[in-house]
Amino acid sequence: MDTWKQGKQLRGPPYKDRRAPRTIFRGNAVMEIRFCSVIPVLRIFDIEKAEGFYLGFLGFTVDWDHRFDPTAPLYRQILRGNPILHLSEHHGDGSPGVHVRVMRMASRRFNARSAQKTTHT
Repeated sequence: MDTWKQGKQLRGPPYKDRRAPRTIFRGNAVMEIRFCSVIPVLRIFDIEKAEGFYLGFLGFTVDWDHRFDPTAPLYRQILRGNPILHLSEHHGDGSPGVHVRVMRMASRRFNARSAQKTTHT
């Protein structure tokens, strides 16, 4: 899409209604691969604590949940606008202590909202 070249940010999930470019080999020529987005997989150990932080404090919403069966570990996609995160209880997914940097706008409004949530009365 032309919007990628113009530096505009696309709205909606990165996989919806568009395909990511791929490398195509034609003779000796190789075309470029361009990535649409990165979705980090974060390891969680306690669903209630994770919901309190990601949904309650940060304001993400649940997009979908997956379990292989009712007793299997949870794999969940959450989003807030463009940022998408995957939360996983599966052993081996993500690494405890990993850092993810998410750029945001309207910092003052977010900081004020966060301060209200952390104020103890």
